[in-house]
Amino acid sequence: MKDGFLRINHYLLIFSVIGLVIIQLIFIQKERELTIFQFKSSVMQALGNVENKIETQELLNILKRHNNKKLRHLLAANNISIDFFTDSVPVKNRKRLMQQYFDLLQYHFVTTPINDLIDTLQLRKTLDAEFAKQGLHFPYEYAVLSGRHVTGIASRRFNALESDKIIIRYPLFKDLLSEPYDLVISVDRSYISGGAFTMLKVLGLVFITILITIYLLTVLQAFKHQQLVEMKNDFINNITHEFKTPIATINLVIDSMKNPVVLHDPERLKEYLDIIKKENKHLLDQVEKILFLGKLEQNKILWRKEKVDIYEIIENAIDQVEILLKKHNGDIEVDFDAEKTEVTGDPLFLLNMFVNLLDNAIKYSRNKPKIKIKTFNKNNFIVIKIKDNGVGMSKQVQNRIFEKFYRKPTGDLHSVRGHGIGLSFVKQVVDRMNGHIYVESEPGQGTEFTIYLPLAGITEQETLNQTSKSK
Repeated sequence: MKDGFLRINHYLLIFSVIGLVIIQLIFIQKERELTIFQFKSSVMQALGNVENKIETQELLNILKRHNNKKLRHLLAANNISIDFFTDSVPVKNRKRLMQQYFDLLQYHFVTTPINDLIDTLQLRKTLDAEFAKQGLHFPYEYAVLSGRHVTGIASRRFNALESDKIIIRYPLFKDLLSEPYDLVISVDRSYISGGAFTMLKVLGLVFITILITIYLLTVLQAFKHQQLVEMKNDFINNITHEFKTPIATINLVIDSMKNPVVLHDPERLKEYLDIIKKENKHLLDQVEKILFLGKLEQNKILWRKEKVDIYEIIENAIDQVEILLKKHNGDIEVDFDAEKTEVTGDPLFLLNMFVNLLDNAIKYSRNKPKIKIKTFNKNNFIVIKIKDNGVGMSKQVQNRIFEKFYRKPTGDLHSVRGHGIGLSFVKQVVDRMNGHIYVESEPGQGTEFTIYLPLAGITEQETLNQTSKSK
């Protein structure tokens, strides 16, 4: 039920993240559309003001030309004052008067070329001024178009066919000319897509990235936590089995000792006491190993630093596993080629490290264990290789064997006992000595551990400098 609940939460998280990403993308698109709409509205308002000024100015220009004396007479005959074309007259009144005498004015607009109606230099200044009033400051190109054709009034780089341009059109002299003319502004899309919109898009993408990253890290952490829980459960099962056997043996022996016959037989009584002592030591060893590893990780163990001969440590480790080795009819072959053998470390830790490695090599052998130990010097290190003829391991297992509580799946090797802290302890000791440990293995082809330990008298900085050369 708990796994089902976690799975539902996982799917809900995925759905929520996807939904938030889609909403964010829609929001960014809508914001872009709104930005473009607001920009176009401001430009259109500015162009409307420009059109009014051009229209007024060009009407005044018409009245001032010598060839428009007839218009002056017509205006005078209709009691129209020239003042109504000036800026002092409100636009509303001016438009009303123009509509009233539309035919009169249209005649002169129709008979005058568009290039003569608009002052190109004045047009640019008027555009700049009106855009500034709207708070618009952007690069643009302009032109007056008749349909799709560009008239002689245009900026040098104007091109209405460029796909990356936004084209904004505003009609000129509406209803006064025989053919429609438009004042056209060309703006780069990158300008409108830039600025605040670009910043918004970047921030949106940043937040989406952060959200996805946090989600992935959370899922990864949950996955690792689940693995850790499973490994701890395996550890509890294994360690329970490790404790259960000696405890059951001790109980059985104690029950046997209650027999009056045994109580009066010193030899059998001594034999039973030896069994109890042996099983009790086995229990204590298991407890000490667990507590020892925990204290080592928390730096609560007093680490002795003294010169130690690696050969002496390895030989002592071989002596400790000798009984187990004989039980499996195995043997160990040594090839000591290293001339410099002294390292600085704790002899007890080093002894336990090699015992763990040899113990694993024996336990994970299908047949008679054949173990080879080889040493040699390289740069400022002594290198120890321990190779066995065991079951080997896959790359996936190799990546995890130094994790606490992790145990290699033993397949049909049901006799293999342990609790997944031996190699974790080995890694802790090697790291404490500023050394390195590597593993090479193939399923069914055995395993080889390679350990680099810095020689005595070598500083930590020298060790770091030699690391890349030693691999």
